[in-house]
Order: sequence, then C-alpha cells, then structure tokens
Amino acid sequence: MLQTALPIDCWGQAKELFGSRWFQNGILIATACVGLTTLYSSKRQERRRATVDVLLETVTNPRFRETRIKVRALIKKGLDPAHLQSDAGLEDRLFILSILSFYEYMAAGVHEDAFDAKLYQRMYQYMVISDWDELKSFVFDYRALSNPTVLQEVEELVKQWMDHPLPLYRDENGRRNTRLRRALAWIAGIYGQGSNWFQGSIVWLRNTARRLIARR
Repeated sequence: MLQTALPIDCWGQAKELFGSRWFQNGILIATACVGLTTLYSSKRQERRRATVDVLLETVTNPRFRETRIKVRALIKKGLDPAHLQSDAGLEDRLFILSILSFYEYMAAGVHEDAFDAKLYQRMYQYMVISDWDELKSFVFDYRALSNPTVLQEVEELVKQWMDHPLPLYRDENGRRNTRLRRALAWIAGIYGQGSNWFQGSIVWLRNTARRLIARR
C-alpha cells in the first residue's frame, strides 16, 4: 500500500504546487524578466549599430576631414573673435559650426539614448574635448549674438566626460584595469578618507543621479 500511495501523493502535491497562484505568478514574473532583458539587449545593440554607422560615415567622409583640417588650421593660427563674427569671416564661421554641429548632434543622441554613450566616448573623447576646449570661446561669443542654448548638448557631454574620463586599460604595474579592480580601488579610497567617507558617498550618489537625469 505504501508503494502505490506514495506516487499518488507526490503527483497530488505536484498538481497542487503547479496550480498554486504564487507559482503561476512566479512564472509570469520570470517570463516578463526574460522579455525585458531581451528587449534591453536588442535596444543596446541597435544603439551600438547606429553609433558605428554614423561614426563610420563621418570618418570616411572627405568633406568632414577637410573641414576639420581647416578648423584646426584656424585654431593654430589663433581665433579672431571680431573676424569670425563679421561678414568677412562667414566662411570660417561656417567651418567651425559644421564641426561643432556634428558634435552637438552626437551629444543629443547620447543624451536621448539614441547612440551608445560608452562607445562614442571611447572613440571620440580626445577629439571632442580638445576641439571644445579650443573653440568654446567662439561658442560663448556666438551665443551672446544668437541663442544661449546653442551647442549646450556638447558642452554638457564634455563636462560629463571630464568628470568621468575613460579608465586606463592597465595600471602603472601593467595589470589589467578591470571593473572589479576599479570598484575595489574606489571603495578603498572612500574608506581611506576616514571621517569623510560619508561625504564622498554622497558626492558619488549626486553625480550618478545627475548622469541619470541627463540621459532622460
């Protein structure tokens, strides 16, 4: 009797388990999590593909290269604010605005999650920051004569990159600078501040919140 009753009892318990409300809800939650993960991964791949397509087209565009060469020549010569804002400096002004408008387009796409932020930073951080540093005086003068919001997307992106620059692939000892190693170094730095560790944590949380808000 025990041998025949035991399978029946197990089957009854299994039916009760699979038919319970919490089990069914668990299946729904797990399915939703899988769907959201798949959707997130798909959107991330789309952002990367869009970023690579735009940057590849730009790099291979001879007109963009020629324009940037002319802009770098103007920077090396020394920017003349009066000339750039005059009718005679219209062509030079358009050269500069052409380069900055591309950076503005990419920065707006990054802030709206249309482009991959990390990939763009890895490929263009030095170029964008160096050009902005050399041309920001022109931008400020141009804003005074046109619109105060001109090129504010690229300005904000440069600030974010300067606050959070790309990490080195390897440290001074040649060891791979992994995310875990950087996290441990950050924790050690926070707690190494003694009584200031709480203030350091608050600063980190505030900067993280600003980055999240900027992406919305």
